[in-house]
Amino acid sequence: MTVCPYCTFAEDSIYFTPESHLRYLKKFVEVVEQVIREKKEFEIDLDEATDHSEWTYTEWQLQHRFKCTACNISTDVLGEYGSCPSCGKRNSGAVFHPKLNAIEA
Repeated sequence: MTVCPYCTFAEDSIYFTPESHLRYLKKFVEVVEQVIREKKEFEIDLDEATDHSEWTYTEWQLQHRFKCTACNISTDVLGEYGSCPSCGKRNSGAVFHPKLNAIEA
């Protein structure tokens, strides 16, 4: 089960897999089946299987990486506040308390 770090909607991990990644996985499985059937090596043309631009996230500079205090999973979210994708625990306290301490100091 995976949890959306923004709204805490929980669903099987495959639900959150982008369409571009699913297309690549489908192509990969097709090639593996062809290798088994024909018993020879094949090469996957990534340019044909995917659009590389779909795999590049331009907002990466806006991401905040945090480690969940409950289950120790690391993840990135846009902005500062979010939930752990594994257990759903919010990182609000871990972000807010250091800011409050800095203001008090």
